[in-house]
Amino acid sequence: MPYHSQRNYRDEADRAATLDLWLAARAIGQGDPWPGLHMLAAALTQPSGAQLWFDQHDELVAAALLLEGSILVWAIRPGADDEAIEAALIDWGRSQAHGGGLFVPVRDDDLRLVHLLERSGFEEEPWQMLRMVRMVLDPLVPPSPPSGCTIRPLNPPQDLAAATALHSTIFAGDRKQISERQQLMAAPGYHPQLDLIAASPQGELVGYCLGMHGPGAALHHPTPPGWLELIGVAAPWHGRGLGRALTLAMLEAMRAEGLSHVLLSVSDSNPSARRVFEHCGFRVRHRIRWYVDATG
Repeated sequence: MPYHSQRNYRDEADRAATLDLWLAARAIGQGDPWPGLHMLAAALTQPSGAQLWFDQHDELVAAALLLEGSILVWAIRPGADDEAIEAALIDWGRSQAHGGGLFVPVRDDDLRLVHLLERSGFEEEPWQMLRMVRMVLDPLVPPSPPSGCTIRPLNPPQDLAAATALHSTIFAGDRKQISERQQLMAAPGYHPQLDLIAASPQGELVGYCLGMHGPGAALHHPTPPGWLELIGVAAPWHGRGLGRALTLAMLEAMRAEGLSHVLLSVSDSNPSARRVFEHCGFRVRHRIRWYVDATG
């Protein structure tokens, strides 16, 4: 058995060790590249949904997080992964999940984990996510927004309320308060120059694009990756090239930040968004299958 003990996440020393473990696993291509380091760092500011496993020398061998109360993600020290520790991670997730089930994202090429989940009573959901990647140092096409539109970083004093309202309009099922937007702007991985908005010729906010990259990524990536976290365009501006222009502007901003590549997630049931990203040079890196615990 590759672990000797487990305990709750506790403090800043645990935070550093956990992020290092996740980065080491990512460096060898282990698991799903989601969530980004910025999301992990933010989740570890509220450690009640984290658990750590140690070997006989009290060295960290695995860490698990429960995101949004129901999504189980984990990292295992390279060379220590086997079904015994993965079973322990799953059991912990089951004990912590809130009502509505426990969900596990799995790369479609990780058949060993797929079989373990199925033997453990999990069932596959009918939808999948695509993790897409684009190298920032590859040639970029300059952004070309619709005539009269401008793309610039968000100016919090004047734009915050309008940007929050625009998000709630575009994503009707995800209404945001200004305080929530301010919390996001205070989170690890937020960079003002990667918080872009698009304004119409009349000055109305009609689109936005948010990029993030996490602290400490350079430990295992000399030029670290970033995430295109959110992008949205108001309905009257669909089909006019604004989404593509925002994406290209974000790539330019991330290049200026010194990032090596950009990752994003998009549903496989959203072909129009996928086409926009492909036109901007993104390609599918992994297809993610989602499994839900059917035993509860």
